[in-house]
Amino acid sequence: MAVFGEPFTTGLGMHNIHQNQGDPVGSQWYAENGSWQDGATLVQRPDGQYNAFLSKFTSQAYETDDHGHPI
Repeated sequence: MAVFGEPFTTGLGMHNIHQNQGDPVGSQWYAENGSWQDGATLVQRPDGQYNAFLSKFTSQAYETDDHGHPI
């Protein structure tokens, strides 16, 4: 298994294992929008292939500009 996200600054664990872009103007997370920083969870199956779990919040847009802001 592999988890992609952002490590906590203290202790163990990972957060932001979801889409980290597309938050709308006015959102408290708008300033954290960015491209190439989305999280995910991957699990390798016995046959060598991978299953991926990708998630986003309903307020986040799929289509973003080069800075991760919704277009």
